[in-house]
Amino acid sequence: MFKIVEGLGVSLLRSIFTLAMFQPLLWELSKKVYQVPFIGQVDHVLIYVAILTSIVGTVLLAVVGVKLPGLEFNNQKAEAALRKELVLGKDDETRAQPKSVKELFLHVRANYVAIYQHYLYFDLTKWSYLQLSSIIPYVVMVPTIVGGVITLGVMQQILRAFNRVEGSLHWKTNITATEEA
Repeated sequence: MFKIVEGLGVSLLRSIFTLAMFQPLLWELSKKVYQVPFIGQVDHVLIYVAILTSIVGTVLLAVVGVKLPGLEFNNQKAEAALRKELVLGKDDETRAQPKSVKELFLHVRANYVAIYQHYLYFDLTKWSYLQLSSIIPYVVMVPTIVGGVITLGVMQQILRAFNRVEGSLHWKTNITATEEA
C-alpha cells in the first residue's frame, strides 16, 4: 500500500515539475500557431488543446474503466474463498470436497474471464486515445504548416513541448506505465 501511495506522490511531483518546465515553452512556441482549422484565430491554442485533450481522455478512461475496481474486488473475494476452503480442508476432511472446490474454482475462473474482457476494451480505449492524442497537434497546426509559417525544427519543438505538457496533465497514465515497467 505504501509503495502505491509513494508511486502516486512521485508521479504527481514529476508531472507538476514537467508542466512547470514545458508549459512556458509551449506558451512561447504556440504564438506561431495562430490559425486553427474550423475555429479560426486563437492565441496560444496549443495550451488549451493540451488541457482539453487531457480532460477528455481522463473522463473517457474513467467512464470506460469504472467497473474495473469492482471486478478486482470481487476477484479478491473469490480467490480468498477458494484459499480459505483449501486451508480448512487440510485440517478437516469434510471441507474442500471436489464439488465445493470445483464450484469455487469456476467462480474464480469466471471472474478472471470478466476481468480480462473489461481490461481488453479498457486497454483498447486507452491506447486508441493515446494514439489519437499524438495526432491532434498536427491537426491543429495544419494551417500553420501549410502556410509555411514554421520550419520543421520549430514544429518538432512544438510537438515535443505539447506532448510533455499534455502528458503531464494525465499523470495517472504515467503511474500505470511506470508500474508496468
